[in-house]
Amino acid sequence: MKFLSPEWVDQLDQQLKASRLHLPSASEDNPNPISSLCVQNIVELPDQQPDLRYAITIDATGATATAGQVQNPNVTFTQSWSVATAIAQKKRDAHAAFLMGEIKVSGDVSELMNLGDAAAQIQAVITELNDNTEFGTD
Repeated sequence: MKFLSPEWVDQLDQQLKASRLHLPSASEDNPNPISSLCVQNIVELPDQQPDLRYAITIDATGATATAGQVQNPNVTFTQSWSVATAIAQKKRDAHAAFLMGEIKVSGDVSELMNLGDAAAQIQAVITELNDNTEFGTD
């Protein structure tokens, strides 16, 4: 399956649901947890092609992925196709790309801190999916 294709987003959704990930409950370290978090991802394609968009939403019941633009995401990440594919193929570090201004972020990034271990688990699901993904541009 091709990177960021509808099939890829559908597979991501299935794997997120199967993972049984959910937002952490209230705890001593996190007395006021958020009820849900939606992260919009926008990948800008070259040559005036329309952007590819998908979102990951996580709440107390689980995590899902949806294709397209969502209403009122908490955080939005925007990056070029070349940056997105390099990160997905483990050829580029996402933190370094962010620090170099190659990934634009909007929204309340502080809410990502409330994800706890769920952020690493979401990234693990995406990494596993990308191991079976084609990254060609056509």
